[in-house]
Amino acid sequence: MVRLISSVLMFYVLRIAHYIILVVFAVSLTRADMMGGDPPGVNHTALNRVYEKASRVYSQLAWATYLRSNYLRFDKQQSDVKRAYEEVLREFEQSAFVHTQFASLLIDLQNIRAAEKECRRAIAINPEMPAPHFLLGYILILRQKNSTGNLDDAVAEFEKVIELNSNHATVYFGGIIVKCLVDSHRYLGTLAYNREDYESAVHAFKELTRIESYQPIYHKGLGDAYKGLGKNEEAISAYERAVRIDRNMAQVYQELGKLYIAEYEKLENQIWNQSGTTNTAEIAEENLLKGINAYIELRRLHPAERDKYDYGLTVFRTRLGSLYTYLSNEEKAIEVLQGVLDEDSDNVDANYWIGLSYQARGNFEKAELYLRKVVALAPNRDEGYNALGYLFAEYSTNLDEAVELIKKALEKSPENGAYLDSLGWAYFKQGKLTAALEHLEKAVSYIPNSVEIQDHLGEVYLKVGYKKKAIAAWRKAIQLEPDNVKIQEKLIRLEDGESEER
Repeated sequence: MVRLISSVLMFYVLRIAHYIILVVFAVSLTRADMMGGDPPGVNHTALNRVYEKASRVYSQLAWATYLRSNYLRFDKQQSDVKRAYEEVLREFEQSAFVHTQFASLLIDLQNIRAAEKECRRAIAINPEMPAPHFLLGYILILRQKNSTGNLDDAVAEFEKVIELNSNHATVYFGGIIVKCLVDSHRYLGTLAYNREDYESAVHAFKELTRIESYQPIYHKGLGDAYKGLGKNEEAISAYERAVRIDRNMAQVYQELGKLYIAEYEKLENQIWNQSGTTNTAEIAEENLLKGINAYIELRRLHPAERDKYDYGLTVFRTRLGSLYTYLSNEEKAIEVLQGVLDEDSDNVDANYWIGLSYQARGNFEKAELYLRKVVALAPNRDEGYNALGYLFAEYSTNLDEAVELIKKALEKSPENGAYLDSLGWAYFKQGKLTAALEHLEKAVSYIPNSVEIQDHLGEVYLKVGYKKKAIAAWRKAIQLEPDNVKIQEKLIRLEDGESEER
C-alpha cells in the first residue's frame, strides 16, 4: 500500500511541475534584487504576488494530494479532501488538470453529477487533454446503468481519447492509476462486444494487444470477439497466446476446449464421409489432442471438479482411439483405449473400439473378449451385436450365433447398409448364397460407395456364376480404392479367365 501511495504522490508531483517553475523563477528574481535591484522592465512587487500565489497553490495541491492518497483508508477525511480541491480551484479555476483530478475524486465519492460537471469544465478549458474525456466516458457508462446516460456519447469520448493518442495520459481514481489510452480501447472493446458489434470489438482488442502485448486478458478479449464472429481459427490463436502468458486462465481453457472439439467434429465428419484432404486426419488428431490437453489444464485448475473433467477426458480419449482405429493405426488406438479402460473397465465405447482394433490386427481372442463385453454392458446398443457377429463371419466361426447377433442389430436399425452387409456375409459363409445375395444387393443400394460391400458382392456373384457382375463389382471397388492390391489381384485373375474362355 505504501508503494501505491508513493506512486500516486509521484504522479501528482509530476503534474504540478509547472507550479514549481513559477516558484523557482520568482526566487531567482528575489536573488537578483538582493544583488542590485530589479532587472530592467520587471515589476518586483507583481512577481512577489505571483510567487506567493504559486507557493500557496502548490501547498494546497500538495495537501490535497496527501489527503487523497489516504482518504480511502480514513472515511472521515473525505470532506477534507473535497474542501482541499475546492480551495485550489478558487485560486486556480482555469486549471483543466485540477478540475479533472477533482472529477476523479467526486467519482470515488459517488457524486456523479458533480463529477460530470467538472469533466465538462476541464474539457472546455483544454479540449486536447485526454483525461477528462476518459472520465466523462466512464461517467456516461455509469449513468447509462441508471438509464440516464447514452452509450454512444460514452463511445465518442473514448474515441476522442484515442484520437488525441497520448500514451502517457493517466488519471487516478478508484484507488488505482488508470492509463487513459489503454483503458479507452478496453472500454470500447467491452462495449462493442456487449452490443454484439464484434468487428469493432476485434479492432479495439487488437489495438490493446499491440499496445500491451503482455496482458493476457486482452488476448482473451480478442478471442471472445473472434468467436462472436464465428472465426474459430482466429479465436483459437488469440486464446492460445493468452494461456502462453498466463497458464491459470481457466475460462480461456474452457473456451479452447470447446473450440478444439468443435473443429475436430467438423473434420471427423469429413473423415467418416471420406471427403477430406490428405492432411484432414492429421489436423483432426491435432485438434483432439489439444482439446484433451485443455481439459487436463482445467482439471489442474479446478481439482474440486475433477470428476466432471475426468468424464470429458474419457470421452475425448475414446474418440481419439476411434479415430486411430478408423485410420488403421491400431497400435496407437489400443494404447489410448487401454488407458481409458485402465480407469474405467466398463466403458462401452472404449471396449467397442479396442475390440475392432484387435480384430484389425488379427487377434481374434481379444477382439471377441472385448466385443462380448460390449454386448453384455449395452444390450440396447446395436453396434455391439453387429461387430461381434461380423467378427465371427470373418473368421468363419460360430456362424449360427453370428446370424442371430446381426439380426438383433437389424431389429434396431433395419435399413443400416453395414449391418445388411454383415448378415449377407455371414450367410455367404454358411453357404446360403440366395440369402447372401439378397442382403448384399440391398446393402449396396444403401451404401453404393463402400469398397467392402462391393468386394463381398463380387465374391457372391462369382460363387453363383455371375462373372460379369463380379467383375463389375470389383471394378467399382477399384475405382473407390485404386490401391487395394487384394481386389486388384482377384479382378486380374477373373478377367484373365474370361479372356481364356473367349
